[in-house]
Amino acid sequence: MTNFRSETLRRLAKDIPSCQLCGAYNHGQVIGAHSNRLADGKGRGLKAHDLVAYVCEACHAEIDGEGDRQLRHNQFLQAYYNSTLWLLREGHLQIHASSIFPLVDMAELGGPHP
Repeated sequence: MTNFRSETLRRLAKDIPSCQLCGAYNHGQVIGAHSNRLADGKGRGLKAHDLVAYVCEACHAEIDGEGDRQLRHNQFLQAYYNSTLWLLREGHLQIHASSIFPLVDMAELGGPHP
């Protein structure tokens, strides 16, 4: 199975008002960080699913850096949680039936619109 990819979700990094970890105002330095866990689709030379945490470059470097792996993963999860709440509040994600579908081209999801 291939990893989920969404250019739309990645591009939204430019629209989020601040880093979802440290709160720094977004002057264009906020990017979509991917999980570093194998369980989330990460592999050698392969990014995890595009379920991103919108963080500034400094926080991204910290999450991807050396040190306590669990602490770095917890930081990613906190930023991911905050990012997902922003996506929901701004209407970029909508809940349909029992699934969450991003407002993206359904071809990106590999299937027809529900």
